[in-house]
Amino acid sequence: MKRVLSLVLVLTLVLSAVMPSFAEETTTTAVELTAAEQLENFGIIEGDGTGLNEAGQLTRAAMAKILAYFYGEEETAAAFELKATFTDLNEGAWYLPWVAYAEAMKWMNGDGTGSTFRPDDVISAQEVNQLMIRVLGYTDVAYADVNAKAEELEVAVTAADTSLVLRGEAFEAIRTVLDAIPMYATETLGTSLKLPNYTAPVVEVPVVDLAFESVTALNNKQVEVKCNKAVDATEAVKL
Repeated sequence: MKRVLSLVLVLTLVLSAVMPSFAEETTTTAVELTAAEQLENFGIIEGDGTGLNEAGQLTRAAMAKILAYFYGEEETAAAFELKATFTDLNEGAWYLPWVAYAEAMKWMNGDGTGSTFRPDDVISAQEVNQLMIRVLGYTDVAYADVNAKAEELEVAVTAADTSLVLRGEAFEAIRTVLDAIPMYATETLGTSLKLPNYTAPVVEVPVVDLAFESVTALNNKQVEVKCNKAVDATEAVKL
């Protein structure tokens, strides 16, 4: 009887020592960052004084600064000393070097009159799409065709009101562009910019089974075999 009681006591002590460890365990769930939060981690955007303000409207001046980061020219743009030619820029405003550099690099133009930039005005979806495809190297697309081209490249901004783009809506498009491969490039824009914390998406290449398309006798000794994909010398011998 004593042995049984001793065994029960030992088991009770063991279980009481183990149980708290289970109670202390917590389950953590990975939180998916928004496009804006990802861009902030990449160093592409900053807050506007009220946080990332995704519900706020994106201004033309803010877009000029973002473009400098897109082209990997943020340090040069921030220190740019030449003045822009636009007549509606406020003296001492934070955006002066960014707008001036965007004009010098021909990333952004004025508002059509040639003399004003309207730095505090909102930017339209069509304007955003034009800037996005230009970043990817498509600089010769007519303004009337930029929306279609952006859709084709799958980088078009989705805006509830196309006449004004909200910051969060623009951030979604900007995040998508980072995963796109620019014209004549072999890697994503985000990879080429060497952005901190950025990882390019893994693209799954479909595996195509080798199959014969045609077999043609060229002469008594040679036969031409056409396959549905390129075949190297090793595979050719196996055929």
